[in-house]
Amino acid sequence: MSNASNNQGRAYEFVCLNSLYVAISKIRPVKIIENSSYKASKSAWDTITPEEQILYALSSKSTIETIFALEPNIIEPSFDMLSLYIQNDKHGEDADVRDIIIERKDIVWEIGLSIKHNHMAVKHSRIAKNLDFGLKWYNISCSQTYWNEIRPIFNFLECEKAKGTYFRNLKS
Repeated sequence: MSNASNNQGRAYEFVCLNSLYVAISKIRPVKIIENSSYKASKSAWDTITPEEQILYALSSKSTIETIFALEPNIIEPSFDMLSLYIQNDKHGEDADVRDIIIERKDIVWEIGLSIKHNHMAVKHSRIAKNLDFGLKWYNISCSQTYWNEIRPIFNFLECEKAKGTYFRNLKS
């Protein structure tokens, strides 16, 4: 991913988090946890143009009512503090691709939002030669049939990599 694309994605996370904060704060107590991911997203926000900031802010506000309708625990009248934070990208390595976490400690509840900017994917699969994504995502191991079918593909890719072949140059 290019630096510009990465910064745009982080900037979008920042404005989505802040738009949620503004909307929720009208209903109940809420705080933003300013962790290192928040600071990186804030820095990215500061790098985009004012025109992009306006567009991102408008986009981020367009989904709030839908989120509230689908997750009533966010707007349930209560005096407990609701926390918002941007999750570290490191969690994506373990197949947790949520960007923004919304949590309530008093009822031990949380949800996560995967925020996409200029992107049609909801979740990219993390398929690898030895990664049992079924176990990581669903706590159900991939079948032996799956492993038997993917092994030749990854063996082929390893051989081509050793030859120095670029992926774009593979014929099939």
